[in-house]
Amino acid sequence: MNIRFVYNYDMENKDKIIAEMQLELNRMQSIISHYEENAEQYVNDYQDTVPMPRDLSIREKLKWIQAERNDGSKKLNRASIDENGCINWTGRSRNGYGILDAVGVKYRVHSLAKVVQETPEITESKWQDDLNISKEYKNRTQGEKLVGAHSCHNKKCINPNHITFKTNAENRMDSFYSATQTKCNEPQQKLVYDFFLNLTDYFKIKEQLHEYTKTIGLSVALSWGVNLVRGEKYITTPLGIEYKEKLAEKWLDINAKNPRTKFPNCLK
Repeated sequence: MNIRFVYNYDMENKDKIIAEMQLELNRMQSIISHYEENAEQYVNDYQDTVPMPRDLSIREKLKWIQAERNDGSKKLNRASIDENGCINWTGRSRNGYGILDAVGVKYRVHSLAKVVQETPEITESKWQDDLNISKEYKNRTQGEKLVGAHSCHNKKCINPNHITFKTNAENRMDSFYSATQTKCNEPQQKLVYDFFLNLTDYFKIKEQLHEYTKTIGLSVALSWGVNLVRGEKYITTPLGIEYKEKLAEKWLDINAKNPRTKFPNCLK
């Protein structure tokens, strides 16, 4: 009786069950496709190219990385140099950035290389030198909250001459104008501004902007577009400065006709 009841119940809901199973299959296929497309990156996340000798100081590790292998291949231990002068990391990585273990900490190699370049060496003691480098790295990345920004826009590069410490905002702005980030570039920024300035319906502005961002190829959060036209994003860019007065005038008109809206502080 119980088996028959379950069977009858399932048959009555078969369309719903089939639809749910199809959604789950689509989700699994999407995950599989993602890992297939990024297989090389995920392999690198868990695999180093050449075993590194133990007991090397941080400075010695960075030198070893760029030294030739002992196998006669003329390849470097854990890097390759291209025509742009980039020293491309070939070891373990995370989100495209090289990762190096030293003194019990995982470092981003490009930022570590820049810290080492700028930190005077304590020649009397490798141990004290390591601690000093570690302290400077922590001060830059956690204390000052800076990131190692690439002038070459190449995540794999660990050439300290291609690295400058900047704030996250400054780094994002560099990526914005070099079109290396996924969220918006200058032409798309202009399209969103112009769409907003031509709005005649002053209700559900956030939703209208979100729908428009989809049409120009952006995959962003619901509030992204409205934050852009409120000056909370990219308002200090040349295009943002150019449009700032126009955006302010538009918001004044919106505020007058829709009292539920507020004038953006970033546009004052």
